[in-house]
Amino acid sequence: MTERDEKQEGQRQGHIEIAGAVMERVRYGSETDDCGADVGPCHDCGVVKGELHIWGCDVERCPAAAGR
Repeated sequence: MTERDEKQEGQRQGHIEIAGAVMERVRYGSETDDCGADVGPCHDCGVVKGELHIWGCDVERCPAAAGR
């Protein structure tokens, strides 16, 4: 799978199931801390502000932890 395919797949899956609860994934730039979305793309997966991270990105925040 190419990086572009991974990015498109991540955008299609806007929710994740955690402990039986379906939760909306946290978009880049919506985190409670500053991940640098206002100055550039994600340093790990390359998405831009407002997009969902590629699966496995170390910057993506857990929605169960309130985006922290």
